Amino acid sequence: MFQFFYHLLHRRGYGVLVAGVLHWVMPPRVKLGIFRKKIVGFDLGTEEFTEVPQPEGAERGFLLDVGVLEGCLCAVCNYDQVNIDVWVMKEYGVKESWTRLLSVKKTRVINPLTFLKPLAYSKYRDKVLLEVNNQKFVWYDLQKKKMRSVKIGGNLGTFGAEVYVGSLIQIEDPKIAENQKDDFLSQGFKLVL
Repeated sequence: MFQFFYHLLHRRGYGVLVAGVLHWVMPPRVKLGIFRKKIVGFDLGTEEFTEVPQPEGAERGFLLDVGVLEGCLCAVCNYDQVNIDVWVMKEYGVKESWTRLLSVKKTRVINPLTFLKPLAYSKYRDKVLLEVNNQKFVWYDLQKKKMRSVKIGGNLGTFGAEVYVGSLIQIEDPKIAENQKDDFLSQGFKLVL
């Protein structure tokens, strides 16, 4: 049983939703015997907290963020603003399924390297679109291991990008659903005296 009794660390955004579970990063709490950052999840169906295993190859001493890339949980490990690794959990909840997707070093294109968020794969899945430092987009070529800035017209300044998945399923207003149930019940039964 996972005990949840201290605050979550949400450096960027409000958590990410993967497999019906909302994820955040929890900071270390030495007084509580927790010496390492943890990825925690809140299952929206069962309303239970869980701890998500971290990538085995991720080294200690990094800033940790979570993201989502095509429905897979990502761990973004920032090592002293010099190097960032992006890990993808290919099979949710399976520690062995973490795969290092890419590793980015501080360059002329990205300096400083304070924040990176994976957003989407290209059409042929050979590149990943990244948001960098809330200031620019870059394409990261997975084969060549090189970045190319994305030019956007106008002056964006700082920004935050979020990816969402559209749905044709309408979320009903609870009041409308209750009225429909009442209508069904009143039509389905007739009082006979």
